[in-house]
Amino acid sequence: MYILEYEKDGGAPVTRDAVLYMEQTTENILVLTLLGNALSRLTKTCSVRVNTGCSHVLNTMQNHWLPQWKKNGWTNAKGKPVANADLWAAVSELMGRHLVEINGGRHNGYRELMYTEIRRELGMPHMLPVEEKRDVLSDSGEIYRCPDGGEAGA
Repeated sequence: MYILEYEKDGGAPVTRDAVLYMEQTTENILVLTLLGNALSRLTKTCSVRVNTGCSHVLNTMQNHWLPQWKKNGWTNAKGKPVANADLWAAVSELMGRHLVEINGGRHNGYRELMYTEIRRELGMPHMLPVEEKRDVLSDSGEIYRCPDGGEAGA
């Protein structure tokens, strides 16, 4: 999931979000796909702050590997092909249109909004707030787990 907030010409804030569900994928693919989707929604050059808990994306950006991979034809320092080079190339192109700052960790200001949206998308708006971290079964007998390992209830 991503949440994108920007200001219209008059200064009024606008929030857009999206939820993406992909079976049998990796965190890196999911995060890169979401980042590309979010950046592609920006139609004007702007300053962008990305908050991510994905260590691969964070390390890539903080260590400036992306420009090096691009320069080396999408091969890494060991001469091997970069994993998910197609996604990295797309994200690199989109990031090139903006001034991008990457931050690690969660942006807690949107945490409850994110969980509410996830519950809505999953058709479970009745779930308790994630912070309660209780073992509660759904009607089908499943235990819902929070991304941080806690339990969410129904």
